[in-house]
Amino acid sequence: MVVEPITREQLEAEFVNDPLFDSIQRMNLLDELFDEETLSSLIDGLEYTTTDFERWFCSNDSDKRYLSSAGIMRAFIKEMGGYLQVRNVGRSIIMDYKGVIKLKMALLLRKYGMKPALIYETAGAKAYSPVVLQRGQGTQATSQITQKDPKTELYNQIMESLVTQLSAVGAISQVNGKFQVDLSVLIDKQIEQMKPSLLQSSYSESEKKLEQISAELSDLKNKTGQVEEFKQKYEDDLAVIKSIQDQVEECRIKAKKYYQDVIEAKTLQEKIELTNKLHGLLKEYPKQEHIVKMYADAADNEIIKMKLEEKELRTQNVKNECLRLYEIMTDSKSTSSEKESARNELMELQKSNPDLAFEIRSFIAAYNAEVRNKPKNKGLFGWFKRSD
Repeated sequence: MVVEPITREQLEAEFVNDPLFDSIQRMNLLDELFDEETLSSLIDGLEYTTTDFERWFCSNDSDKRYLSSAGIMRAFIKEMGGYLQVRNVGRSIIMDYKGVIKLKMALLLRKYGMKPALIYETAGAKAYSPVVLQRGQGTQATSQITQKDPKTELYNQIMESLVTQLSAVGAISQVNGKFQVDLSVLIDKQIEQMKPSLLQSSYSESEKKLEQISAELSDLKNKTGQVEEFKQKYEDDLAVIKSIQDQVEECRIKAKKYYQDVIEAKTLQEKIELTNKLHGLLKEYPKQEHIVKMYADAADNEIIKMKLEEKELRTQNVKNECLRLYEIMTDSKSTSSEKESARNELMELQKSNPDLAFEIRSFIAAYNAEVRNKPKNKGLFGWFKRSD
């Protein structure tokens, strides 16, 4: 006798009215449910143990067929024994191929985000009543949480409540690996549930029911709109923060580059031009004044330092030149022409260095005194010692 594996078509026909199978279809998980390895392992008339199921779906978490740990699998069997129609033989739990498929459907739905309590309820194993947050209300658990970010916490609460309700009625489906929400399914489901009571009630009661339904649907639409509005505002705020962070980093990089160029510049003119460009960043980044000012002040100090160094060097050079000319003018070996030429150079040196005019005039005065045969006090010019 040739034993043939059970086909996918056979299973789809057998489970067409199964509540979990309906959720599997809406979430586009049929291919994963009826993979070739599973179909080839199932034979009508044979029985399977939890050990078989564990070996197929619970032993290797790197396997694409992996559904859960063995402990979670056994917890599902305990909660859904009636739905799975398992039986105990000694210490073993036995199920037929239908039980294997049902257990796989339950764990597959859990793998893709459906809460266990909702799976139990959908399968008829347990009752599950998700909490819906209404305006001005909150759960006790929520009130006990210390919220670091009220907006994010509120957003998470609303989204969790909506996802729970939408999953319960099949308004969430998975397409190409992404979850999509179809509110029309929720609305149709609500209307379908209301129809029996509407038909049995009187005309006035029907009007009240219709008003109630309309109010509930309107409230649901408002909640959905509020979630989308909050989500958009949240994304806009994140975009603004990201833009500010980018501007701060961009300004810091430019300011640091200009300052580094000022440090490496060889001439005073180059340093001044680069520092002016650094100050110009204030027009481009007015809100980053603290960053620009920090680098600009450092660059200004670098310019002041170089100016002082240049002035000190120039002063020393002028001092040395004055001493040289003074020695020519006072040297007995110098001719009158050399002395007069040295005196004229000293006068020109005074004109070209007005900030050192007083010191240069001291040399001229000393020379004049020498000419008039007055004693000179070289101690007066101690600060003009020639540098080595």
